[in-house]
Amino acid sequence: MYRLLLVDNERHVVDGLYELFTQECQLDLEAYRAYNGEEALNWLERTKIDIVVSDIRMPEMSGLELQKEIAERWPRCRVVFLTGYSEFDYIQDAMRNGACQYLLKTEGDEALLEAVERIIADIEAELRQDILVEQAKRRLKLALPTLQRQHLLDLLQESASSAQDLEQFKALEIPLDCNMDVLIAIGRVDDWNGYRSNYDRAPLLFAIQNIVEEYFAESVNLVTVPYERTRLIWLMQPKPLPDGAQPSAGEWNRAIRFVHGMMESVQRTCKSLLKLPLSVTVAGKAAEWRRAGEKFDRLKLLSSHGLGMGQELLLIEPEREETHRGDADNWTYRSRLQIRRIELLAEYLENGQRYQFFQEFPQIVAIVSSLPAAAESLTLELKYAFGLLFVRFLNKWSLWDELGKTVDVGRLASLGNAAPWPDTAEYYAEVAERIFQYKSAGRQQQENDVVQQIHHYVQMNIAGDVSLTRIGEVVGHSSAYVSRLYKNITQTNLSDYIHEIRIGKAKEMLGQSRFKIQEIAKLLGFENDRYFYRYFKKATGLTPQEFRESQERRHGYDRQEK
Repeated sequence: MYRLLLVDNERHVVDGLYELFTQECQLDLEAYRAYNGEEALNWLERTKIDIVVSDIRMPEMSGLELQKEIAERWPRCRVVFLTGYSEFDYIQDAMRNGACQYLLKTEGDEALLEAVERIIADIEAELRQDILVEQAKRRLKLALPTLQRQHLLDLLQESASSAQDLEQFKALEIPLDCNMDVLIAIGRVDDWNGYRSNYDRAPLLFAIQNIVEEYFAESVNLVTVPYERTRLIWLMQPKPLPDGAQPSAGEWNRAIRFVHGMMESVQRTCKSLLKLPLSVTVAGKAAEWRRAGEKFDRLKLLSSHGLGMGQELLLIEPEREETHRGDADNWTYRSRLQIRRIELLAEYLENGQRYQFFQEFPQIVAIVSSLPAAAESLTLELKYAFGLLFVRFLNKWSLWDELGKTVDVGRLASLGNAAPWPDTAEYYAEVAERIFQYKSAGRQQQENDVVQQIHHYVQMNIAGDVSLTRIGEVVGHSSAYVSRLYKNITQTNLSDYIHEIRIGKAKEMLGQSRFKIQEIAKLLGFENDRYFYRYFKKATGLTPQEFRESQERRHGYDRQEK
């Protein structure tokens, strides 16, 4: 779904265009209205806008001035100018300021619809082009040096221990300011679609890195750090000011909103170009470098908790809170490999990736079974590694009592017992299955709770702002994720539910003579009676007055029957 902002100082023009795009065209659009430049700026600050249709001549802020503001906030936003003037200098200025089109108001609705359709086609064509992937392959050899990446990981995992740690930014040529706060985001590939080896995954990880940098390079400084095989960390700061001054609070807020909004485009491009679903967790606020480790830990927890088990999640933080031993003997080497694979199982367990877990689990079990009697100590180490995997998880999530209702967790307290390995492995598989069942139930409950929140808000605010952007703000998720989640859970579009509630309440009030039709239109959030008449007739086949009269006749007939 694309977001369309309609801007004109003449209310009837905006309302007419809104009706055109919401009722009379089949484009996948969510339309917003602004009756002056100031209202348009409020929407641009609040959410990412894909297309703007604006009058070019308006009092206080002209369309050209608005376009400059749009370019600063959302550089990829397309603009269509409408005007009754045809002066060449205005056209020339408009075209010089960026990606825009120009239409005379006299050209009519069809020309405007065609222009918006072409813009949507252009946007989708850009998503399909493989130029970003090709650029990513060329930049593979120019990846961040290992020392640079490791230094940033050390800062995130241990936080800066001294001023000297931060001063190494200059020595390592890290393009971030060690004296400025940093905004952190974590990306996770949810499904590699058969790419199992690191060799196969590396070009794709670099492709994702390049896609993010293409979208963000104009507005923020950014460094990408690969992490835990399937994840990427993004560290971001606003572009430096020309005079060298630190960004103000307002500029930081604008940069953070830009990052939150553009991550939707990153996910869409990764899915379209690379066929990879990407989940992203973004900090709600920037953190000092000395507290970056704490922020990073919180984002990791957020990304793997509850709804984090779903694919293509875009979660915004709420405002509140191993080395190969080449000289080791064969069995020791194989056991070390299994220790690393068990660590991968821990990652699958955290992320709720049941399929991947049980693809890997039997292979490790088979290796342990093949160890000879002489390698008993290695077998014991692997048993402990498996057991500690579950002990750490149960401690982290305080699940001992809950899981103890369905499985004997007491056996985890005697990891070195003499039970045969096949029995122990079967027990571990049962513990893992119970954990996945518990997390799945929790995820489903949280998703159902979100749907209930949406229903409650819509029912209580049907006359107010029920846009996807506002609903996303209320439930604490991006509008794109809210739309996708609602469709997955209810098998219905959220817009259809809003329409159903609005028509249901309209019928209910039309059946009560104490409400005038004009009052009903206002109570249901319609700008004027005409719009309400057309909306209602399109849904029911009757005008509001015809429906009211039919209800009166039916009730009169019922009284006669009695």
